[in-house]
Amino acid sequence: AIYGGAVWVNIDIGSPLLVAAGVAMGNTIGPLLTTWILRTTGFRHDFSYRSDILWFIVATVLGMIISASGGVTTLWWAGRIATPSLAAAWWSWWIGDILGILLLATVLLTISRDSLASIKQQSFEVFLFVPILLAVNWFIFLSPFNLTLAYVPVLLVMWAALRYGIVGASLTVLADSLIAFWGTFTHHGPFHLMGDRDQIVLAIYIVTHTVVSLVITALHAENRRAAAQLQQSYQKLNKITSRIPGMVYQFQQQPDGAFSLPYTSEAVRTLFEVEPQQAQEDISTIFNRVHPDDLATVMASIHRSAQELSNWQQEFRVCHRDGSEHWLFGNSMPERGADGTLLWYGFITDITPQKEVNDELRRAKEKAEVATRAKSDFLAVMSHEIRTPMNAVIGMGDVLLETSLTEEQRRYVHKLQSAGNNLLELINQILDLSKIEAGGLTIVSEPVQMRPLLTEVVALLSVIAEGKGLRCQCHVDETLPEWLIGDRMRLRQVLVNLLGNAIKFTERGQVSLSCRIAPDESARYELLVADTGVGVDSKHANQIFEAFSQVDSSITRHHGGSGLGLAISRQLVTLMGGELWLESQPGQGSLFRILLPLHPCACVVTDASRSAVVDGERQRPLRVLLVEDAEDNQLLIQLFLSKTPHHLTIAGNGEEAVQLVQQGAFDVVLMDVQMPVMDGYTATRLIRRWEQQHHLPRLPIITLTAHALEGEIERSRQAGCDLYLTKPIKKLLLLEAIQRLSSGSVDGGHK
Repeated sequence: AIYGGAVWVNIDIGSPLLVAAGVAMGNTIGPLLTTWILRTTGFRHDFSYRSDILWFIVATVLGMIISASGGVTTLWWAGRIATPSLAAAWWSWWIGDILGILLLATVLLTISRDSLASIKQQSFEVFLFVPILLAVNWFIFLSPFNLTLAYVPVLLVMWAALRYGIVGASLTVLADSLIAFWGTFTHHGPFHLMGDRDQIVLAIYIVTHTVVSLVITALHAENRRAAAQLQQSYQKLNKITSRIPGMVYQFQQQPDGAFSLPYTSEAVRTLFEVEPQQAQEDISTIFNRVHPDDLATVMASIHRSAQELSNWQQEFRVCHRDGSEHWLFGNSMPERGADGTLLWYGFITDITPQKEVNDELRRAKEKAEVATRAKSDFLAVMSHEIRTPMNAVIGMGDVLLETSLTEEQRRYVHKLQSAGNNLLELINQILDLSKIEAGGLTIVSEPVQMRPLLTEVVALLSVIAEGKGLRCQCHVDETLPEWLIGDRMRLRQVLVNLLGNAIKFTERGQVSLSCRIAPDESARYELLVADTGVGVDSKHANQIFEAFSQVDSSITRHHGGSGLGLAISRQLVTLMGGELWLESQPGQGSLFRILLPLHPCACVVTDASRSAVVDGERQRPLRVLLVEDAEDNQLLIQLFLSKTPHHLTIAGNGEEAVQLVQQGAFDVVLMDVQMPVMDGYTATRLIRRWEQQHHLPRLPIITLTAHALEGEIERSRQAGCDLYLTKPIKKLLLLEAIQRLSSGSVDGGHK
């Protein structure tokens, strides 16, 4: 279309066909080069970026070089242009093409239905602007006044670019240029006064207008685009923060100490009942919501975070309009700017539900502690109330066995002792279970001789096994070290429970206890308790380790037992860092396996075991004060001491005991704990105070108590007792304790 139009125009003005074809060729190749450059560089026809303006000008300048060169060369070849005039002709041609493209192409490229529609929305403003534009240009370029105000239309171009975009700006430039061109060539306006330079000045004027309009349009488009992107980013940020369970914010402190809130998410409405815009304009609306009792703490934490540039974390309350209080938690990290401004970036979330849960947990914990204390108190009372009569039952049985009895009577007494010991064992197991559950049972580490321990356990229970016609065997690996570190008493308790359980559920065959180094772990030792008894189904292997549980009630009725022994054994093994499990099949016997981390140690030299037999004839006569309110226990102690040279005095309560000690001289005091009028610990403290006031030697005091819970030993020591004996008390053990204290061998131990 360009080529055909150019040929027709040149022929129409009288040019030969070859000249018209040559000029048209230059006029066609130039725009094609310009178009190719613009497409290659990604040019956008709405001039929305400054780079579009740059490439548009560059492409126009380069393309019109081809156009001007082709046209001038053709005319020179045809003799239409003399050689000396080539440069001037080429310059005029080149500038003319550039001006034509800058004026018309911008309008053609940018005008569209959408762009016209946007101008149409401002039709009233356009209706006022067009007459002003024409009037200003008429006065400058067409009036006879020759006004030198050529810069004024530039202001109108800037206005049109800002208000109506690239279409309005290009149309305004086109109108200015046409009026300026007409006025200059009709010898009006400021440019015709320039003489020969009027065309050059006019060209510069038009180019300046065009470039200014394009630059302003691009800058304005970029600003609008940046604002739109910022708004879009802000909306995205608000969408993201609205999904966060809390308030995201930016908190600022100016160098002068003033606070502000540059940004806050929508959650500020819920947390502080303040609109985001209101909070950003006046941060006091936030602080006014903080509970008065917490405000000083919050401000102090903010200042501390600012001084140390440390993380700010704070829990505080806010007051809502309905009178409710809510707990909030804030967390943010400060950053210091170059101008000294501090910015915290963080979040605040409502922790009221967590606080309520924590309060519920705290109340539940307090209730549990109260229940635990009540259980402990109940166990202590029950232990005392049961052990006190048991002391008389078992003690009297021991006394009866020392008398002349028929075989039938002796058998009855043994039955009585066996029942009493079973009841005492049950009490001890319940107390042990209570200690384990309360975390009050401790495991000690001491040197243990494994062979003697295993032999002792087997010897202890072999009598029961042999009574049922069972073989009771003990096997110890020859490679087993002589001394190992462990808790001898608790290990003995576990082995007695397991071996006793094996004997109980075995009717024929044998039971055995063995110890060896674990085959797969050299640092652990394996203890095995095996029997040929009834066995247990594998699905019940873990059930038997539950407290008060056995496989079925029929076995419980047939064999007896409380179901506590195995439960306590597993928990004791666990406390010792080991494992206990059962391998069994019904009718094929059972195998209990224990794995314990026992460490070998060097040989330990110990004193020979003390003999529990105390020779009455060799004992030194002592004056013994018994403080006991139960008559049966008074009688029992009298019987225990009846064949000794000791002299016994009895006090019915603690108050009476204090008076007797202050009035007479005694060598040993046997002090019960729970008594009417005054308990034993109070009486002991009063005796120790009286001794200190009168500078008297310490009187040995032995605690005789039915309390066996954890902590009683320490209570007795704090009260001033020298030895702690738990009821029921064996005669020989009591005589040994009296002898030890009277000879000065006091170590504050317990039995």
